[in-house]
Amino acid sequence: MKNKILSVISVWFIALYTINAQIVLQKQTERDGIVTSLRFRTDTVPVAMDKAKEILNSINKMQAADEWRLEKSSIDKQKTKHQYYLQYYKGIRVVYGTYALHGNGREQFESAIGNFQKIDQVNTTAQLSESEALQHAMKHIGAELYKWQIPEEER
Repeated sequence: MKNKILSVISVWFIALYTINAQIVLQKQTERDGIVTSLRFRTDTVPVAMDKAKEILNSINKMQAADEWRLEKSSIDKQKTKHQYYLQYYKGIRVVYGTYALHGNGREQFESAIGNFQKIDQVNTTAQLSESEALQHAMKHIGAELYKWQIPEEER
C-alpha cells in the first residue's frame, strides 16, 4: 500500500513538472525557490485565464490552509486583462502575498508577477476577546474622547 501511494505521488509530481515546463516560457524565483515572475507560452500550450487559482496553487506549492482570492479584475485599452489576487492563510489576509496575472485578448495568460508568503503552521486563534483588544487599543492611543462616543457622529 505504501509503495502504491508513493507511486501515485511520484506520478503526480512528474505530471505537474511536465505541465509547468510546457506552459512556462520564463520563470524567476527567489533564493528559497518561491516564484516571483512567470511568462507563459501562448503559442504552443495556451493557458486559459479561468485557470488562475490552479496555476497559482501549482507554482507556489500551497498547503491546504493557503488560498488565493480574486481582489479585482480589469481590462485596459489594449484589451489586456489583469487579475489581482490576494493570499489568505486560514481565512486571514497575508500581508505581501499578492499576484497580478495578465492575459491577452484571447483570454490566455501571458504573465504573472507576485509574491507568495510561505507560512509554517501559525496559530490563528485570537488570544484576546474583542473587548480586551479594544481596551488595549484605547489605552495605547490614550485619547480623551473617541468619535464613536459622540452621538452626533454616530449614524
